[in-house]
Amino acid sequence: MTRPKRQPTSRDDRIRIQTLYDAGMGRTAIVQHLNQHREETHKISVAQVKYALSHRLTPQKSTGRPRDLTEDDVDYIELFLIENRWARWLTFEHLAPCLSQQISLITPDQIRVALSGRGYQRRVTQQKPPLSEANRQARLAFALAHAEWTVEQWMMILWSDESWVMSRRHRTQYVICKNDELPENDCIRKKGWMFWGSFHGSTKGLAVYWETAWGTITAESYMENILTRVADYMLQPGHEGLTFVQDNAQHSSDYLESRALTPRLVRWPAQSPDLNVIEDIWCWMKDWIENRTGVDSNLHVSKKRLRRLVVAAWEAVPPGLLEELVSTMPTRIKAVIAANGGQINI
Repeated sequence: MTRPKRQPTSRDDRIRIQTLYDAGMGRTAIVQHLNQHREETHKISVAQVKYALSHRLTPQKSTGRPRDLTEDDVDYIELFLIENRWARWLTFEHLAPCLSQQISLITPDQIRVALSGRGYQRRVTQQKPPLSEANRQARLAFALAHAEWTVEQWMMILWSDESWVMSRRHRTQYVICKNDELPENDCIRKKGWMFWGSFHGSTKGLAVYWETAWGTITAESYMENILTRVADYMLQPGHEGLTFVQDNAQHSSDYLESRALTPRLVRWPAQSPDLNVIEDIWCWMKDWIENRTGVDSNLHVSKKRLRRLVVAAWEAVPPGLLEELVSTMPTRIKAVIAANGGQINI
């Protein structure tokens, strides 16, 4: 018995494949999702998915007059969002091809109006949950304690943090949510691959790209691959005056105490990226990468190439930018005090 011949991939299917992939779905998952209710001759293979991803298309406007949506249509759209959480990250333009199998000639405007009637809107994603009251008070106490610090004192800080590098553009992202869903996980931006860096004054220090072989980031693996390097760096000749920015993790404190570095630590309040100037370096680096790869490319590249891009961006950071950012610390401290410990925009 001969196997039924597969049909060529339609333009709409190719756009659906690209949309699902951009939303974070793997190739096998895309095949399973699209083939759920298809006849054998219309099912899509992994090879067709690979071809669609290597030959990008732009959504094509539907021809003909779109029909009015019924309540059943709107129910289907809402159910699609509930059952397919990745769909919340799509634009209405990219969501339309995913719904067109069930609702022919559906337009982005129809989706927007239909979801708005059910309380949904496209909102800016949150990277972290809102500032807690306890952390607000801790931020205020920290700012008051360092209100008299000079720029020279801030220059002796070893600034450090990790950046989560995603193989997609990092700029403002939106998600389809209701008002009461904003704190939920679906409305918080997902993380990616970890890159850790540090600097003091105008000098770039250690930089670590988290290796696949190190596995999941745990207290033990973080101590072994990050903290040991930090301690060794601070104990090098010429670095005696450096003070390390330390979070409140107990395992970090215990390890650094074992290396006799406790007197050279500055306890940093939680939920305070606006007080850590290295955060601005991550934004600079991601802009640098996007300016060389294209904002619309979504950086769907291998981890190996992504690593090369990140390392090149780190090396490209100008020393003058580091010193310029550190000099803003007195202003940031004053702004936190004025905001009574609240988050600031600098």
